[in-house]
Amino acid sequence: MQDRRNGLRGRLHISLHLDFYCCACQLICHNNTISSPSWSPSEPILMCMAMDRANSRSMSGVVLNPISLRFYHNDPASIRQNIANLHHVALNTDVDNHLDLAIAPEHIAAFQALGLGGDVLHKNLGSDLKSEGQLGEYQSAQGLPDLSWFEEYHSYDGHLQYLKDLHSAFPNQSEIIVSGELYEGRPIQGIHIWGAAGKGANPAVLWHGTVQAREWITPKTTEYLTFQLISGYLDGTTEVVDIVDSYDLYVFPVVNSDGKGFSYHSQRDRLWRKSRQPRDGASCIGTDINRNWPYKWQVSGGASSDPCDETYRGEESGDTPDLQGIVSLVDELARRRPGHPAYILLPFGYDCDAVTDTQEEQLEFAASAAEIIEAQGGTAYTHGASCGHLYPTTGSSVDYLAAVAGAQLAWTVELRPDSSLVGGFNNHAKYGKYGK
Repeated sequence: MQDRRNGLRGRLHISLHLDFYCCACQLICHNNTISSPSWSPSEPILMCMAMDRANSRSMSGVVLNPISLRFYHNDPASIRQNIANLHHVALNTDVDNHLDLAIAPEHIAAFQALGLGGDVLHKNLGSDLKSEGQLGEYQSAQGLPDLSWFEEYHSYDGHLQYLKDLHSAFPNQSEIIVSGELYEGRPIQGIHIWGAAGKGANPAVLWHGTVQAREWITPKTTEYLTFQLISGYLDGTTEVVDIVDSYDLYVFPVVNSDGKGFSYHSQRDRLWRKSRQPRDGASCIGTDINRNWPYKWQVSGGASSDPCDETYRGEESGDTPDLQGIVSLVDELARRRPGHPAYILLPFGYDCDAVTDTQEEQLEFAASAAEIIEAQGGTAYTHGASCGHLYPTTGSSVDYLAAVAGAQLAWTVELRPDSSLVGGFNNHAKYGKYGK
């Protein structure tokens, strides 16, 4: 098992999902939560819910200046049931001991009549949302875009064009990539950046942001990191050049582009979180994309099976188009051997549980051989049994020589080319003497 992990080490090297935990209410509640010395989890506090109607912002299908509230509870389901018919937005997903909600102004009186109480975190959340400003107009750049892009928010189409402009400024070592199409027809567009060794030659780094639509800051962060990599590489900044020349970087600033487009442009729900895919028989729209990945999806406690919940996990694992394209890319990167890594492969290929009688001695010998080759030519070889370390093979020469002919050593040595160009079969003749 250790050998197999070593063999995978260079494939999908780093994956970074950018999330934005502190929504407007969370930033405020950490500093200004109203408390009471008599509070206990089972006894919520009734607080004044005054509102300033001077500024308005649209959310939850109505024009409103929402207030945000925190409920301490022992039973979140009962609170949700009580407010099901009120216009509100859930602002947190870690609901073990509290719920953070925004209540629409026209339903505040109805909410008060329920007698549920709650701490007022912000009595005019709409004013904070309005302070984000209007979406800016992006003018396509000649050459590398400047930092003014990061001074304001932009439309989804602006994000698409910005990536194209980054590519235009770095045309020989980048490409625009599309990893699928969403329910409403928007592409999952990203940019792939590589170093001097060539496209696909190095371990992969994946950055993806805006899985939850209301997290507007995450595409700006991924784009800023990408901008710094390209500008630093063009300027010859040593640290940046080293990074770009060591990895293939795949950047998707906006995964949930349907949800983001709705949050940007609908003027009805700035705090929309999920995708925009409807479900048959469900009155609510959308899936939490970050609860839909096809691993341990069925485990209880970390997501909801209710289509109306903010953490709705979907009908089946990996069933959202928003996620399917990214999963396919991850799977492709995991299968790919960037730069065709070098291997010393021992028997057997036909069965991952089969080993030779001299397995341990051969592993030690292979490790010594790998050290000598790396010292001579600089290429790092990994070593292990063919099936478990790389992939199953049947009818191979190595298996025959080991099992039938009784060879003491029967190895496959896979040599690594300079890059994966031309299918990974190109190399300079001089490297033959180094085993590169």
